Formats: sequence, structure tokens, C-alpha cells
Amino acid sequence: MSQLIQMRQRIKAIGTIKKITSAMRLISRSFHMRMHRDRTHLQDYTQALTHIFNKTIACTGSTVSHSYEISAQQQFKELYIIIGSQKGLCGSFNTTITHWIDKNRETLLQPQSHVLVLGKKINEYLKKQGVLHAQLLPELKLITIDALVKNILNTMTDKKRGYTKVVAIANSPKTFFSHEYKVTQLIPFVTPQTTCSNDLFDYTQVHDPKLIIETLTNMHLMVSVHSLLFESLLGEQASRFIAMDNATRNANKFLDTMKLQFNKMRQAKITKELTELAGAFETQF
Repeated sequence: MSQLIQMRQRIKAIGTIKKITSAMRLISRSFHMRMHRDRTHLQDYTQALTHIFNKTIACTGSTVSHSYEISAQQQFKELYIIIGSQKGLCGSFNTTITHWIDKNRETLLQPQSHVLVLGKKINEYLKKQGVLHAQLLPELKLITIDALVKNILNTMTDKKRGYTKVVAIANSPKTFFSHEYKVTQLIPFVTPQTTCSNDLFDYTQVHDPKLIIETLTNMHLMVSVHSLLFESLLGEQASRFIAMDNATRNANKFLDTMKLQFNKMRQAKITKELTELAGAFETQF
């Protein structure tokens, strides 16, 4: 009887886990579908802004904003922005980032290298690797992306810090079922190589070209950081859906197997009791 009680408790526990994984699967899928719709608008905006920025640079003969130019006299300082998941239960989403950390551990440990981290899991892994000076940013959510972008941009352009190189490492979804990490250089800002043509510039400049370039550079860099955060969060939701879907399927298999085993044990127990009871009656009569 004790075996049946233990098995019934295990079945109940697995059933509870299945409900949790199934709920998390639905939540992740809902977030992913919502973000996938917003992704189209973000991509359209990024393409339009990049087009305007490139042809403004080409037709005015200007360079990027002086705020992002690096002088030869500046002391070499690097800033690495590492973007991972805030929570677990998302499969191998953080694995690609941790592989990059393993390859570049010595660089991250250098005194001139500063690290900004989004995600507790990556921050914990950095501490295990001895990178204790990493700064953990607030949790990455849809409602916090704009605030995080401003925070990151302020850190990048802080004159007191004087970063000569800023690199972002984040996952980007290739398909719904797979993703890869990308290393994006934000500073020094790479000026686009575009030639000006007569049909390229179809509007008239009213303001000072330097002011226009300053504004467009800020907007271009802001949307670049925003896209990195958005793509990482999108990939995290897809990975969590796949992980929770696999967990739910495995829970179903365990439940089917254990219920079958439980029924067999219970039937064997009932048969044994009936046999003993019948034997007792035969002895009496």
C-alpha cells in the first residue's frame, strides 16, 4: 500500500509541474507573437532611419557626430555590453553567450575593460569566471527597454569614462527554433560608404548640417541598441517556449507511464487480496 501512496503522490507532483510548464509555454508564446508583430514596425523604422542617415552623410560630406569620434590621445578603454536572459527555464539561450565569455575571459579581466550585464544568469556566470567588476543593469522587459537604452547610451557617451571602444554581445534569432550570438561594434562609429547621386537627396536642408548629423547619429545609435535588446528578448521568449513545450511533452509521457504502472500495481494488489480472501473462505468451509 505504501508503494501505491508514493506513486500517487509522484503522479500528483508531476501533474502540478505539467500545469506550470504548460502555463509558462502559453505565456512565452503570447509574448513572442506580440513582439513578432512589433518587430516588423521596428525593422521598417530602422531601415528608413538608416537610409536617411546614409544619404545625409553622403550628400553633405559630413562625418559622424563629434560625440562619437575617438581622438588618438584618449586612453584605451573598452566597454562590453553582454545581454542574456534575466530568468532561467529558457533552454540553451545563454549557452552561446557563455561560450563567448570563455573565449574572451582574459580580455574581460583586463583593468581597462568594463562590463555591463543584462540578465542575472550571465552575471552569475561572470562571477564564476572571476569577472567581479561587471555592473548588472535592471531587468530587461518590454516596458523597460526605453529606460535601458537611455542608461546604456549615457554610459557609452560619458566623457569621464572616455570609452574608446564599445561592443555589444547579444543573441539574435535566426529562426523560431534557433539563435546565434552577434558581436556588434557601437563605438567607434563606422561611417557608411555611400556615394551621393542626383536622385538620392530629395529634400532640402534647413538646419545646420552638423546639427542634423548630431541628431541622426544619436537616433541611429539609439535604434541600434534598442534593436539589440528587442532581438535578445524575442529570442529568449522563443527559447523559453521551446523548453517549456519539451518539458510539458515529457511530463505527459511520465504521467502516461506512471499511471499505467500504478493501475497495474493496484490491480495486482486487488487480485492478491481477493485470492487471499477466497482462500480463507475455502479453509473455513
